[in-house]
Amino acid sequence: MIIPLCEKKPLARLMQKRRIKRQYAKAAREAQRAGKVGGKLMTKLAIKAKILASKMVAKAAAALANPKVLAIIGIAALIIILIMGLISACSSIATGIGQSMAAMSYLAEDECIDDAALYYSELEVDMRLEILNVEESHPGYDEYRFDIGAIGHCPLMLMAYLTAVYHDFTFAEIQSVLDEIFAEQYNLQFVSEVEIRTRTEERTGSGSWTDEDGNSHSYTYTYTVVVEYEWWILNVILTSQSFFDVINARMSDEQREHYNLLMMSRGLRHYAGSPFAFDWLPFVSSNYGWRVHPISGGKDLHLGIDIALPTGTEILAAHGGTVTFAGDMGGYGLVIFLYDGNGMETRYAHADTLLVSTGDTVAIGDVIATVGSTGNSTGPHLHFEIIRNGRHLNPIFFTAGGN
Repeated sequence: MIIPLCEKKPLARLMQKRRIKRQYAKAAREAQRAGKVGGKLMTKLAIKAKILASKMVAKAAAALANPKVLAIIGIAALIIILIMGLISACSSIATGIGQSMAAMSYLAEDECIDDAALYYSELEVDMRLEILNVEESHPGYDEYRFDIGAIGHCPLMLMAYLTAVYHDFTFAEIQSVLDEIFAEQYNLQFVSEVEIRTRTEERTGSGSWTDEDGNSHSYTYTYTVVVEYEWWILNVILTSQSFFDVINARMSDEQREHYNLLMMSRGLRHYAGSPFAFDWLPFVSSNYGWRVHPISGGKDLHLGIDIALPTGTEILAAHGGTVTFAGDMGGYGLVIFLYDGNGMETRYAHADTLLVSTGDTVAIGDVIATVGSTGNSTGPHLHFEIIRNGRHLNPIFFTAGGN
């Protein structure tokens, strides 16, 4: 059973397990070093320590005869104890915070995260297109029957799983894993069958007869018959499991705890703030990655996410910067390009109204536009893109989700 995301105990247990592992490793290293120390070295150290201790005792006895010296020593010792305690406490806090942040963060490089998400979305869209184009790929049937299960996955679940199990992965390392998960989630079959059916057909016959005078006459007539025929059917059957059930079965208890933390934190790799003043995740209508284009029906690389909201909903600047473009861009409708001057750009498309102009400087959280349906759009929504150092990234992973 997966632990609720609001549960705090998984973090404590995970940190405790990691501390125990480090303690075991430290003890093993110390034991190994201790075993290499020779008897002669220990003897020399013991002799030196004895001589040094004798000298220190003599000096301490002389100093303790002076009450002022004794008081100064006491105060100094107290200060040292307080400083050491403070340093130890700060060190423990910093270590704990660092461990917690690491446990709640995506560890792979941006490119590897992006490539993994794109690959799985492409596997799904290729399967969708195979189903949609079945009459062209399997011609000659009288009928095509479809029994299609659900197609889709949660990108946040995918990345939480990959991080919890494979940590700082590269795409090359987990590509075959993605293939395995896909094969477990989906099973597409094409099953042929033939039915023997019947139909009535109208036939024409002819005959002749002779009258009393011996004259021959011909005639035609029609009649119906019942005939059997073959009806060829191709059954297109897709059975699917939920994505969560598939990845959950592949994780250990400790990995599930880590997975829950990552689902709660969404990876902590947020380069941009929220484009809305509320949680917009439930309103995502089209994810980043490969998809079947809603208008053309072809295979399309969707370089942003679509967030379906009512016309007029205020759009916020996801970061501070300069508006490098604000205007009409054809199929994208009314758009805004916002650049921070340090490699980070966000784009906002299909707006109803633009509230900033090219060249304006805005701060994070400023209202810059309102949601609309301009350009090539099937309904009011914000098409939102992130470009960092010249590469598009999935806003689901790299953008804060709102309040």
